Amino acid sequence: MSNLKSIWTDEYRVSWFDADGNNRARLAAICRYLQESAWNHANHLVFGYRQASEIKQVWVIIRLLLKMEKYPFWDDIITVRTWPRGVEGVLAFRDFEILSAAGERLGAASSQLNTLLRPGSMRRFISLRVRIPGNGWSAE
Repeated sequence: MSNLKSIWTDEYRVSWFDADGNNRARLAAICRYLQESAWNHANHLVFGYRQASEIKQVWVIIRLLLKMEKYPFWDDIITVRTWPRGVEGVLAFRDFEILSAAGERLGAASSQLNTLLRPGSMRRFISLRVRIPGNGWSAE
């Protein structure tokens, strides 16, 4: 699996229902874009929902730090770049960058995720075992 991407990129068009009364993207919409890109990348790296579910675990975002320098407007196209930053036991860390269509940095974010066992499964935590080629980090 040498064609795994260590940095994931998605483009989004800010829809009218994602904009506020001033035609700027709502905070909830931006968070949704981040979550969608993280989901896409985790699935690409083969540790997304399906893989976690097979071992009776779920990912839960427990912390998100988002700093917007400038909000995109309705109908703007933005790019979300994301990459995993590392893991510590049952915690995983992921970073994001939000860019305008012209490549201007609009904002950045960092998230912390926890793996939890699904109800009815054994009550013990399993450390994450992940290796991302070309990303400079692993947890094994």
